Amino acid sequence: MKKQIQVLILYLVLCGCETTIQSKVVDQETDRASLLKTIDHWTQGWENKDVNLAIQDYANDIDWTNAFGDRVTNKEELKQLLEVIFGFDFVMLGQTEYVENDIEFLDQNYVTVRSKSIRKGQKNGDGSLMADRIVNHLRVYRRDKETWKIVNHMISQVHEKR
Repeated sequence: MKKQIQVLILYLVLCGCETTIQSKVVDQETDRASLLKTIDHWTQGWENKDVNLAIQDYANDIDWTNAFGDRVTNKEELKQLLEVIFGFDFVMLGQTEYVENDIEFLDQNYVTVRSKSIRKGQKNGDGSLMADRIVNHLRVYRRDKETWKIVNHMISQVHEKR
């Protein structure tokens, strides 16, 4: 009986203790603004042929694939590839306008952003004008301390259905 009373007292003491688990409150509106800013950096980097600006929000272990099937698996490879691409004047002509950004918080540390953009005014290698292109982006972000880093970016181009 004495053990039962001790167990009961221990139980009541434990139940009466206030335990608080502090979890970080996620401010999704601030995060949304930060995520959209990374897309601005990418776009401005392309417009200004500034590779460092274009890739500043990428993690070192990025997995990146463009609409033409080029794939790199780290930030240094991405930098080297973009330096080549930015050297093609016919590719760099035109402007990109983002018309849609769908942000989904998977949890406190991972987010996906699906974007739709329209590329206007770009030329082919022979100098002829390309038709406007719809380009989709799927970016996966991972929280890195207080910032978001892109860990995966896949780009695809919509082709007309016949």
